[in-house]
Amino acid sequence: MLWYNRSMSRTVVKAWSGLFAVVFVLVQALGCLPTPTNSQSSAQTTVVEEPTFTEPPPTTTPAEPTFIPPPVEVTTSATPTITMPPLPTTTTLPPTDTTSEPTSATPVPVPTPDPLVPPEGAKKLVIQDPRGDLLDGQGQPIQAEPYLDIVGAEVYVSETSLFFRMVLDDVMPLEYGSPGLMLEWDFFIDTKTATGNDIDPNYLLRLVMMTGLVRAELRSLVTDEYWPVEFQIVDSTVDFSVDASLLAIDKFNFTVATYKWLADSRMLLVTDRAPNQGHYNMPNGHVYIKPGLPAVKLDLEIKINNTTVAVWYNEGNEVRAKWCAEAVKEAQADISRLMKPSPPLNALPSALVVFVYASQSELVAGLQEYSSFTRDEALRYQNGGAPRPTNGFIHIPPDYDLRAVYHQQVLGAMDRLC
Repeated sequence: MLWYNRSMSRTVVKAWSGLFAVVFVLVQALGCLPTPTNSQSSAQTTVVEEPTFTEPPPTTTPAEPTFIPPPVEVTTSATPTITMPPLPTTTTLPPTDTTSEPTSATPVPVPTPDPLVPPEGAKKLVIQDPRGDLLDGQGQPIQAEPYLDIVGAEVYVSETSLFFRMVLDDVMPLEYGSPGLMLEWDFFIDTKTATGNDIDPNYLLRLVMMTGLVRAELRSLVTDEYWPVEFQIVDSTVDFSVDASLLAIDKFNFTVATYKWLADSRMLLVTDRAPNQGHYNMPNGHVYIKPGLPAVKLDLEIKINNTTVAVWYNEGNEVRAKWCAEAVKEAQADISRLMKPSPPLNALPSALVVFVYASQSELVAGLQEYSSFTRDEALRYQNGGAPRPTNGFIHIPPDYDLRAVYHQQVLGAMDRLC
């Protein structure tokens, strides 16, 4: 029984020891008790304070910084003010070619047209006019803008173009700001053969300047058509360039003029004319013909077979007189050849007297003075033309060319034969 009890007692002790070992292992596994070292006896009971466990900070990726906009001031105005960004400029726009170096911010100047210059190899005529000879609308001397006072002009003629230059007494305006007034700088051109004092221009080359208007044009005074032309104002000069497709001439008469008008009524306020008397001839220069009936005899002996020719003209019209003499001589020589071998005696008079007129009105007076025309008969020619040669008198008007003179002589010869 005692054995039994002892055995039972040992059995109970073993059982409790095993249970204690199990509990110890669980506690150790849970980290509640320290693990005994080799120096500690398993039989000793040691009180160990529980260590304080500090967890390391978690390793997290730092967040991106958050942009916080500055506070916006809110105005109390009922209508918000919106400020638009400035428009891009040439200095802020990116270059169009991103592969090249950036361009300079300096603005590129706008190209100006080439200056007008006289054509190369052109025939040239230079003229001069006195200063201070401005006139008012009644022809009385007046003081006015000096850029209306003509002091010179130049004309250049080539196969491709014509170039006209007017020189004034002061710097010209680039625009005109006086309402109701109009300025003009003009070349009056007569492309016919007239050489009288009062030329009959059939073209007008002009620069017109008004408030808000600056225009240069070539205008036909016969058809009233007009064509824009190139012009240029440089200091005290104005230049015109006219292409030969508009006006192809190399010999002509012209005058130069300036005007200041009341634009609405065309009332003349100021003017200058060059030359003051007569006209210019391209290429011969100034031509002035003394008015009246032809009173100067050409100092040139002209004989056609047995016919002597005398030519009378107005003082200053000698160049025209010589030309007319040659035209009459050529026509009479052709008439003699056509009538060979022996022309009738009445076909060629023994003497011819040629009158070269400077104006049509003077021709009307000459018909009455030299050829005994009545006034009504003479007035038939007041607008142009001339009668056939009669009684040995030949009357040549200012606008006859070689063809007209030739035709006049042939008809006169036919009249004598009939």
